[in-house]
Amino acid sequence: MASTGEEWKKEGIVSTKVWSLMYRLGTTWRVVGDAANPQGRKSALEGAATITRNGWRVWVEHHTSGKVLYQNPAEIAHQQSLIDKPINAFAEETVPGFARQRQERKN
Repeated sequence: MASTGEEWKKEGIVSTKVWSLMYRLGTTWRVVGDAANPQGRKSALEGAATITRNGWRVWVEHHTSGKVLYQNPAEIAHQQSLIDKPINAFAEETVPGFARQRQERKN
């Protein structure tokens, strides 16, 4: 007989500690997981708020599926820059005047 989620909860098998707090140290590519992982949603989000105040990139993800619950603005901007880099490189090589226009916008 298949067990239901309710039966598992009664037996204490289901845990709400399923979130991993992940962050990048400073400007390095090194990804660090919090020592308390996996942890509860509230705890992970509170930790993310603290790390955000320190200026680091941070996100909270499900520990098995990898589904992202939260990303701070710095991590979102970083992810977007990774997407933009190859697009800009391609445009600079193939679109006449693109590099000049980008340089003018920076100035």
